[in-house]
This record gives sequence, C-alpha cells and structure tokens, in this order.
Amino acid sequence: MRIARAQTLQCPACRRPLLDTGEELLDHGWPHATPGRPCQPVPAEPTPIELDLGTEFGTARGTVRTDWTTGYSYYTLTEPRLRGTWTVLITAAADQTSIATIDVYYGEHHDTIGREQSRANNPVINNIEIAGATYALDITTIDSLDTARINCQLAAQDFESAPLKTRQRMTAVIRALLTHFTDRPDLATLHRVAARHHAEQMRVHATHRVTEIGNELADPTARLTDNRDHYRREATRYKAIANGTRSPGPAPQNALIDN
Repeated sequence: MRIARAQTLQCPACRRPLLDTGEELLDHGWPHATPGRPCQPVPAEPTPIELDLGTEFGTARGTVRTDWTTGYSYYTLTEPRLRGTWTVLITAAADQTSIATIDVYYGEHHDTIGREQSRANNPVINNIEIAGATYALDITTIDSLDTARINCQLAAQDFESAPLKTRQRMTAVIRALLTHFTDRPDLATLHRVAARHHAEQMRVHATHRVTEIGNELADPTARLTDNRDHYRREATRYKAIANGTRSPGPAPQNALIDN
C-alpha cells in the first residue's frame, strides 16, 4: 500500500496535521496543511507490532520506532528465540525517484563506521548472535525472498554463516519487516525525509572529493579535471535534494563514474 495524494497525516513531532501533496517540503521536513510555526523532527515513540513469520515460525512481537531526522526505522523483537533490533532504511534514498530497494542492518544503525559487530543490540536467533546487513532488497520480490538472498553471518566469526534453521528464521523476519515497512501509510513522507538525510551525507562526500581532486591538480590532467567537475555537480545535486528544492532521483545517465 502506498500513501494516497492529499491524505492527511499527523506530524510525529508536533502532532499538527500534515498534507502529503507531493509539493516541495518545508525546511523542517514535513509539508504541513497549514504552514506556520516550524516544528523540529524527533524520534517517534516505539509502537507495539506483531509480525507474521509464516506457518513454521508463527508470530513475533516487538516494537517499531522511526527516527524522523534520518528516516531510519528500528524494529526490536522480544521473543525468547528471536530478539534484537533490525534497522530498515531506503537504499540510497536521494537517488530513488520512488522506493524500489531497501537495506536491512542488523542491530541499531546510526551512520557510524566500523565493524558490523559493534552495533548495539544485534539480533539473536536461536541463541545465535547475527551481525551484518542485507542490502538493496527489491520490494517487488518480498514474498519470494529465500535464504540465498539474505546475509546471516555469525557475529562471533567473520564470514561464517549461521545454521540453516537460523537462516530460515532470519529470512522470515526480513520478509515480515519489509512487508510492514512498505505498508506504512506515511511511506512517501518517510522517503523524502530519508532522501534529505542521505543527500546531506553525499553532499559532504562529494565536496570532500572536490577538495581532494583539486589538491591533485598541481599538474592538471583532463581526467582529473572531469572528475573534479563531476563531484562538483554531485555536490550541487545532493545539496538541492537536501534543501528540498529538488526531488529525489538518480544522477543523469551520462554522469562520469570515478574509477
């Protein structure tokens, strides 16, 4: 299910009505039906959920909360043989015109760089701790996801997969998470929030590369000049998405790829 145009929602921060009109966002991240006093986005309170894991694994209970500064959703399950947190987010949100793929990080993901095992509250399935993530899951193939597509590596040992039954339960969880996430009535708004967050990250990266390449241009070459210009364009594009003056979407097809 996708959000309908002109559907009234509620701001998670100030509880004022929102109107998803498809127009550009206001500077605080949500299009209010009656723009006025700005509100600041805050993480939503955890909401109880029940996930259907299928005939073999039954129902899993827990909570979901959304960080409206990043667009990340944190699913925490509390079953005896299934506990921990999964972070669900839109893959490269600023580069997707509409949501096509989703990433699922194991544990609480907060844009930090380091070992996957260092995330807080990694999932524990059948008393086995799992670390890592599964990237770019196609939302049109949720029902057909199988263990071959899902990463399920042991936290205690790099590159070693969990036993089959644990992988099967993990796959059932991820199918249920993606179903719940893509059925959200506020998914279009969440995409725009996530796109602005991702665009700001990529703007910083592109700007940094412009500086790095500029420092290498003491003896200019055509390739380095083109490369620098590419990252300048990328910084401008992502800045516009982050500011809400440009809609999310991929780079032009003729954009230079750095190698």
